Amino acid sequence: MAISNTNHTVSSNSCSSLSDTSRNCNNTKKGNISIATSKHSTSSCVDLKDFICESDRTFDNDAFELYKEFPSEFIPQRRLFSFLFKKPTLKEFDDNHSQPTMPIDNNNIFKTKTWNIVDKYFFIWCFKVLTNGYNRIFQPIDLYKLPSSFQIDTMYSRFESNWEAAKEKYKNIHNNNEYSKWLLAKTVIKTFKWEAIYAISCYTLSNIASSVMPIITKKLISFVEKGNNIANTNMPINMGVLYIFITAILMTLTSIIFSQGYFTAFSIGINIKSVLTRALLDKSLKLSSLGKYENPTSKIVTVATTDLSRIEYGCSSVPYIFSFLVSLIIAIVLLIKYIGPVTLVGCAYFILSLCISGWGFKKVFVLRQEANKSTDARISYIREIVTNLKIIKYFTYEKAYEKIINEKRHDEIETVKKLQYIQSSVSAHGLLSPIMASLFTFLIAFKINPNRSASSVFASLSLFNILSAQMLYIPNAIGNIINMSLSLQRAQKILIADEKKPNTLDIKNPENIIEFDSLKISYGNFTVLNNVNLFIKKKEFITILGPTGSGKTSLLFKMNIEGSLICGKPWLQATNIRNNITFDLPLDLDLYNNVLFSCALLPDLQSFNNGDLTELGESGITLSGGQKARMSLARACYRSCYDLKYKKKSAIDTGLILLDDVMSALDAKSGQHILNNCILDLIKNNTRILVTHQVDLVYKSDRIIFLDGKGDCKIGTLADMLKDDAFNEYLGSCTNKSKDKEEKEEVKEELDYSYKTKKQYIISNESQDDYKKIDVSEKDDLEEGRIINQEGRAVNSVGSQVYINFIKAATSNYWILFIIFAIVIGCITAFFSLFSSVWLSFWTASKFNEKRSFYMGFYALWAMLFFVFILIELVTIATVCIVSAKNLHKHSLHNVLYAPMSFMDVTPVGRILNRFTNDIDALDNQMPYVSVLGFYLLFQIGAVIVMCVIYIPWFLIAIPFILTALIFVYSMYQSTGREVKRLEAVQRSLVYNNFNEVLNGSHIISTYKAENLFLTKNDVLTDKNNESSILYLCLQRWSSIWVVNLCVVFAIIMSFLCIGKIFNISSSSVGLLLTYVLQLSLTLKELLFETTQIENYMNSVERLVEYANDLPQEKAYEIPKTDPNSSDWPLNGKIKFENCSMAYRPGLQMALKNLSIDIKPGEKISIVGRSGAGKSTLTSCIYRLTELNNGKIEIDGIDISKIGLFILRKNLAIIPQEPVLFKGSIRSNLDPFKQYTDEYLWDVLGKSLFEYEEMLKVCKETVLINKFHLNHTVEEDGSNYSNGEKQMLALARALVRNTKILILDEATSSVDHETDSKIQKQIVKNFSHCTIITIAHRLKTILNYDKVLVLDKGELKDFDSPWKLFKTEGSIFNELCAKSHITFEDFKRRNI
Repeated sequence: MAISNTNHTVSSNSCSSLSDTSRNCNNTKKGNISIATSKHSTSSCVDLKDFICESDRTFDNDAFELYKEFPSEFIPQRRLFSFLFKKPTLKEFDDNHSQPTMPIDNNNIFKTKTWNIVDKYFFIWCFKVLTNGYNRIFQPIDLYKLPSSFQIDTMYSRFESNWEAAKEKYKNIHNNNEYSKWLLAKTVIKTFKWEAIYAISCYTLSNIASSVMPIITKKLISFVEKGNNIANTNMPINMGVLYIFITAILMTLTSIIFSQGYFTAFSIGINIKSVLTRALLDKSLKLSSLGKYENPTSKIVTVATTDLSRIEYGCSSVPYIFSFLVSLIIAIVLLIKYIGPVTLVGCAYFILSLCISGWGFKKVFVLRQEANKSTDARISYIREIVTNLKIIKYFTYEKAYEKIINEKRHDEIETVKKLQYIQSSVSAHGLLSPIMASLFTFLIAFKINPNRSASSVFASLSLFNILSAQMLYIPNAIGNIINMSLSLQRAQKILIADEKKPNTLDIKNPENIIEFDSLKISYGNFTVLNNVNLFIKKKEFITILGPTGSGKTSLLFKMNIEGSLICGKPWLQATNIRNNITFDLPLDLDLYNNVLFSCALLPDLQSFNNGDLTELGESGITLSGGQKARMSLARACYRSCYDLKYKKKSAIDTGLILLDDVMSALDAKSGQHILNNCILDLIKNNTRILVTHQVDLVYKSDRIIFLDGKGDCKIGTLADMLKDDAFNEYLGSCTNKSKDKEEKEEVKEELDYSYKTKKQYIISNESQDDYKKIDVSEKDDLEEGRIINQEGRAVNSVGSQVYINFIKAATSNYWILFIIFAIVIGCITAFFSLFSSVWLSFWTASKFNEKRSFYMGFYALWAMLFFVFILIELVTIATVCIVSAKNLHKHSLHNVLYAPMSFMDVTPVGRILNRFTNDIDALDNQMPYVSVLGFYLLFQIGAVIVMCVIYIPWFLIAIPFILTALIFVYSMYQSTGREVKRLEAVQRSLVYNNFNEVLNGSHIISTYKAENLFLTKNDVLTDKNNESSILYLCLQRWSSIWVVNLCVVFAIIMSFLCIGKIFNISSSSVGLLLTYVLQLSLTLKELLFETTQIENYMNSVERLVEYANDLPQEKAYEIPKTDPNSSDWPLNGKIKFENCSMAYRPGLQMALKNLSIDIKPGEKISIVGRSGAGKSTLTSCIYRLTELNNGKIEIDGIDISKIGLFILRKNLAIIPQEPVLFKGSIRSNLDPFKQYTDEYLWDVLGKSLFEYEEMLKVCKETVLINKFHLNHTVEEDGSNYSNGEKQMLALARALVRNTKILILDEATSSVDHETDSKIQKQIVKNFSHCTIITIAHRLKTILNYDKVLVLDKGELKDFDSPWKLFKTEGSIFNELCAKSHITFEDFKRRNI
């Protein structure tokens, strides 16, 4: 198999070749990095800003995931107004965008500082974008590039310098490490202060223009009053026309200035979100152990997703508060002028209502803090189950964790509901306040002077309506600012968390690389090691031995000094094998071949369809444990050897590789091969420190470190250590005595294997040109190697079914009744809202010739009825939105829990978390408000139009034209805007995927000094995300301005009809009409904005509905008709495989091929084979994690495919290859359903962890003293337990189930031989009645089993007793035994 280089080729204007990049670039250069995409789509590329060649690093393919996900292709569309546009042909499209590369080679850049005035303020340039999006589906290629001032690296450098200066200044002033909780808020204000000042200024100027408009309205009404006077019947309309055009100009200016302010304010939010995402990612790579403990991964994820989104929304709300004060002052001054000092009575009520609102928002602040705690807990659990879903399925914990998360969600939603109800009440009261203020004002004013002019009354009413419009937004603005403030404080706590210090040692002897003098290691109240004194010389090979829990890994991490490489728990990227191994370094084919061979990966590459270009899935989910371990080792070897080959001598002297139990998941053959060819050969010029339980390795190590489990540490050569009684006792419990002849056979076997492997699998490097440019061949197509599914992106309008599903999620089958009820309430509310003003016109004109009290009473009645119905409307719609969000979350969670593992294999965790964080937060906190506001404004506009038609019937002629124009603008905007928003949602998932991947692999990234790779990747993905966000903002502002322009036309028509004396209409009626018509622009603009926001949030609904309704599901969880009684099945534990074949996903090779075996009741069966041979696949088949393609499996004569998954998995027990502990306590990990008594669980712990006498002692100890106490806290991911301790607790979890069938999948790979022996004895003792299937690499533990099943590449090779297979010369089992130094004496059972 020939493998050619697919790393990104650097263009000629940057670096001549990839390999030359690391050796020849001596200064900073910029370059374009290209990748290949699908053969059926155009290719794309991204401009890497300030790409540093001297960093010896190339960029990872996954930074450009978006372009692989969404190839830009021509998809024509037929829309309502398509006939108005020339539709480009496919040829024209290709001519305009022929094979576009990243960066797109055109002038599509947000030129914020060079646009002409018309472009800048009227967004004329958006017509080009909208036209493209109207003719065809908007594609990533159509996005505009950000100017440098909007790019993340520019903004982050400003923020970083301000943040560091702020912290330093605060320290100097206060002389302590405690920071003000507003420090981060002040820093972001300072970073974006000029943009903020500009936004506030624009909002203020816009509000000033709106507030002075009633002056012109008064003039216009006065003009009509004079015209209606009999003496002025022939008065020219010149002044009226002037007033109309002044009004039109003011309306247009208000819209333009507001749009600039809104664009700037929301841009600040987007930029702060981007900067803080980068800051949090950077900080997560620097956190110390204490910092990680105080800020677990789930909390960082919540802050980076939910909280930063709240900051984004909050920034757009800040200018409202400042500008509102200006409007309030202007309104009060004008009201005093028009009505007199009596206005102060109404203003006093208005200010009192603001105080009441302030009290309400104080409650909102407290409730938001409570909701944040529930949100953190919920997301922590969701992340935990998504990451460890396989374990959840093994132990049928779905219902338990679904219940826990739903309880957390219930607490969260109850708090959110209270919060929304308070906000709804405040909003309703805010809408009522101007009406009540006007009521009190007019009551007293008319009592003082009954003959008020219509111009004064309706000019005043216009001012009150302006305040009413402000009060519509102020409650939500304050709520958003509260959320933003809390989110900034939460982000600050992470950013000021404790950072890890460079681990440097005081080395006295230059020949040593490690020196410890009286080292003590402890965690809380637990002392692990005492008084450690040792030194390690350069280039030594050291093995660390000791019983489980003795502190081997803790000691190893203390040795993790600056410049060392650590290889422990496997972490792999969701990219191809080659990128995982080279990991940010150029490809050196000779070195790459040597690493693949030395780490025994070449046979694996041959089994993959796409060789080393096969994509692995998130965290290497598609690989076996042994494959993960070998690839992690290969990454360390490649980095170490590359540094030795190309770096300076000073770097060579510090070469230290720390190997944390990397051999445990390997079979004997692979283990010996790696020991001889990798550890003792390939990386022999490094200091190697290996933690292991395989004592055979001590014979080849230079020295041994032995930890006795009692806090003592000893070091010496093997000869020295054999003099120690404790070491001899430990060694005696583990060692298998081997003969010289066997060792010679082992060496001969190893050399023979090495020769054959190199000859058969070696990767060719035929010419030196391969180093300079290596193309991806057709066989090695990058696309063919991918397994991660593309995230779906809906196109065109959000279907009505999505809206119906959203409503049905809350109202079930009563959704039609709810719609009817909502329409009726909306109509009644709009009626009372407008009729109170109509009644005022009646009052002014004395229409009914009644007493003043008659008008006063009904005016107050309409106001109170409006308050009652608006409150009902707000609360009803908010409740439906909240309940819908709750139920969509519930159904989505359920479907994720019961999704097949094949779905998890191809779906990044970040994509799933995006649904449960950002999308759910949008539904919880934004959807209720925009739905209520949109609904209210829709009926308000409808009522105004009806009122205009009633008063001026001729207006009906203009309605079709205005409506057509409005639909045209809406259609243009929505056709492109919704697609841009959908792109933004998918791009956001890519940012979250990268963020989550970095959090999971932070220890590896930091060790390999690859921080810049992932931070740069974050920058590229964030910038691409922001391109969509900023473009969407521009399109929003375009629609807003042109809707206002339509409203200006509408207002001009109505004004001319009013002053033209065509109708006999009173001045009071003119005042009423103009009051609402002139405000219609604001109302219609906001309606457009809110409806588009609703549709955008419906994208979140759409994505959640997909998970709630359309997610692939496993087969039936319970089938009452066919499920056997769990107490009666299985009684015997007989298992039969009949012609079983299985592939993990369609299109993949069969992982299991025509397997047919019978396992008798109570038999102990061991499955052996090379790593990746299909051993764990058998477990997946028994548990039905993946359904068989052919054949069947029977347990006690029942075909397991015919019964429910719950009854099947409940009656199986497993100790998995990768033990997992969930956050909680030991008790909750053993018994999440709370089915068993403490006595029973203590008994189980006694059998699995320690002797019974010790168990009784622990019972009496407090939780703080013993970490295995039932109530002891388990941290996130079980981080406070070693791998060996996790496996022992996994045994306890299996013992709790007490089933007839037990599966051990490398169950003791991370424990020492003595503990392994104890566990095996406990298994024999407690599972003697069970059928046991064991997957093991320690062959000595399974020699006395009944049978051995030998697999190779998914095929059955042998199935017989260990003794018979051992005696069969040339058998695979015989070879594996030879590798493990197993002799005839080791077999106690020879009669089977």
